[in-house]
Amino acid sequence: MKWHARSTAVALLLGALALAGCSGAPQRAQVGPHFVTAPLVYLSTVLWPPPLSLVGLTPGSRIQLAAHVDAPGGRWESDATYTVPGTGIIDLNAVRPQLAPFGSPDSAGLIWSLQGPDLAPDAAARMWTESTIGVHIAALDDGRVVASTVLDLAGLGSTMTPINVLADELGGTAANPSTAEDDSIAGAFYRPQGPYRPHAPAVILFDDDATGASRPYVAPLFALFGSGVFVVPVERAADQVHVTSTFDTARLAAIIGWLDNRPDVDPRHIFVYGSSQSEQLALWTAAHFPSRIYGVFGAGGATALLCRSPEGVSTIFDRSGQVPCERNSDTVNDFSVVSLAGLAGPVVLACTRADEVLPNACGWQDSSMRQRGRHSGDADIRVDGAAHSITVPPGLPLGLPPVPGAQATERARVSFWNAVAETILRTARS
Repeated sequence: MKWHARSTAVALLLGALALAGCSGAPQRAQVGPHFVTAPLVYLSTVLWPPPLSLVGLTPGSRIQLAAHVDAPGGRWESDATYTVPGTGIIDLNAVRPQLAPFGSPDSAGLIWSLQGPDLAPDAAARMWTESTIGVHIAALDDGRVVASTVLDLAGLGSTMTPINVLADELGGTAANPSTAEDDSIAGAFYRPQGPYRPHAPAVILFDDDATGASRPYVAPLFALFGSGVFVVPVERAADQVHVTSTFDTARLAAIIGWLDNRPDVDPRHIFVYGSSQSEQLALWTAAHFPSRIYGVFGAGGATALLCRSPEGVSTIFDRSGQVPCERNSDTVNDFSVVSLAGLAGPVVLACTRADEVLPNACGWQDSSMRQRGRHSGDADIRVDGAAHSITVPPGLPLGLPPVPGAQATERARVSFWNAVAETILRTARS
């Protein structure tokens, strides 16, 4: 799909999921340069390009747009310069900027290109997911402010409170009788927020603790798309490719069973999701439970179960002990790639050929999709020039590389999350 088609599809989807806000009292017609946004549009820190224009300008003049956010820890800033077309209107989704950190039209460009202080992961999550952020945008003509506006972006997590799920709530089984006496936290559950209740799809989310790609950013987005979300904590190795956590098949089966028994979940449509080092866990779980897992979302990781160490220690254990694992992530081994051929539902995978964390990520994805074969609803996304962190939701100024890779990464994020959202919506309607 083309860029504008993807954006339109997402906008329609968000409208279908009741993301429209309420407009205030009718405004007087403004004279002179001023910003125009579409009515009934709800803006959040997860942001596909919104309709935003600057009108009433002198054709041929040069306008600088400067954006800033005053937040705990310091100020975030970005700017771009435009030449006003003959219409006197700068439509940020149609007019190409000059002297900007993005080379193509993008009305969210001033937001995802914001540069600010380095924040600790917890502080970044509080800022971008738990609060409303005012983005101040000023239009300057020869240094003089001629128009200004404030876009209030709401953090998706500010209205969603997950419930912690204890291990003993998952229920003990003959394979794992100790579970019934275990009061440790097995995960967190986000209730579905979309209109397709009381029986909504569900996603088992194997966490990625990278800033922007972790639970506080991703889980509320899945919930907003209309799915219940069970977050499984995952600890990654320093190389961001391997997992240091261990799992057993009985615990994974218990999580699926817990979702099966929820009145707000459709047990026929349970997905698994994993990004970066956690993609392997999602794919392996889907392959191991093909009759209970409907589909898969994943990006940026190996498609084989990697060993925790060169000695061959596995990440997953079953009744007989360690599940076989692949020791070498540097070489794609077709025989170690988990098979997704048995899944009834769609598979959405994404990778970048410029991945700085796992350079052969697309090679792993090629092997997986080749073994999968052609299936209706699958999305095999691969992009050039993007950075590893393509599963950070769109609009967030987090995890982006320097120019020109920043806009390529942002577009990859839109492509991936658009495919995920469309899949969930299509599944919920089925």
